[in-house]
Amino acid sequence: MLQIKNLKKSYGHITALNGINLNVKRNEVYGFIGKNGAGKTTAIELILDFIKKDEGSIVFDGTPIQPGDVLYKNKIGYVPDAPVFPKYLSAREFLKTSFDFSNNETLDKTKQVEQVLKFVNLEDKPQKIGGFSRGMKQRLSIAQALIHKPEFLIMDEPTSALDPIGRMEMLKLIRVLSKSMTIFYSTHILEDAEKVCDRIGLLDKGNLLIEGSKKDLFENKETTLHTLITNKSNEDTLKVLNTLDTLKKVSVKNELLRIELGKTQPFTLFKKLHEANIEVRSFKEERKTLEELFVEVTNDEGTA
Repeated sequence: MLQIKNLKKSYGHITALNGINLNVKRNEVYGFIGKNGAGKTTAIELILDFIKKDEGSIVFDGTPIQPGDVLYKNKIGYVPDAPVFPKYLSAREFLKTSFDFSNNETLDKTKQVEQVLKFVNLEDKPQKIGGFSRGMKQRLSIAQALIHKPEFLIMDEPTSALDPIGRMEMLKLIRVLSKSMTIFYSTHILEDAEKVCDRIGLLDKGNLLIEGSKKDLFENKETTLHTLITNKSNEDTLKVLNTLDTLKKVSVKNELLRIELGKTQPFTLFKKLHEANIEVRSFKEERKTLEELFVEVTNDEGTA
């Protein structure tokens, strides 16, 4: 659905995107993840032709995007990171105006407005938008992006300013939308991306470090993560583990020791613990979180 090749963009001496390459497949949720300032919003603005690229190409649905192109945007819905609305309109009034701007002659305006209002649970909110909460405004932003029935939805940090309940509601909406369209989901909240994304592109300082399915990304890293329980306290066990030079990382989460072995073989670890009269009661491999993978990759690449 979207193919980007060698995309570059600089602002003076600051490089925002350093020749990134990515592919978004049809009917998937593509997680475009990275820290704030990594270049995610710049990439989105280039896809939407809001700004001019320095180099590279963007192909949407098989057609290269040229400066000034408009027609391809009929297939795209856009949820900005900080949506702004006219405070004096109601949600229904705003969506009717948005529909008029879409110039869509194949849909019934009244029916479409009511459908999207119901989808984002705003059908019973008659007050003006100026009285909306942040979560309500974010849901209205999704409704506006869906008003013309797009095939491709771009979401720029849709959960960043929401409380936990609002984030949960937003992720639920994304799961439902993913059944009928392609979603390009930009976020720095890695926990959210891990819950809803099929494939992930990891951006750091303008460079796309890795791209692939979650399964492939977690399986292709050099280190393995295990949880460890012994008959001694975590403090006593940690003293022994810290004597292993090749151990990459040890942390404690929910009272469990989490160990990244790197090139250290489990036998070496067991031997050290046995020599210290520490008995291993549980040793299980555990999948890393996306946040842990991000830290590992950016450190491996020397960019963090």
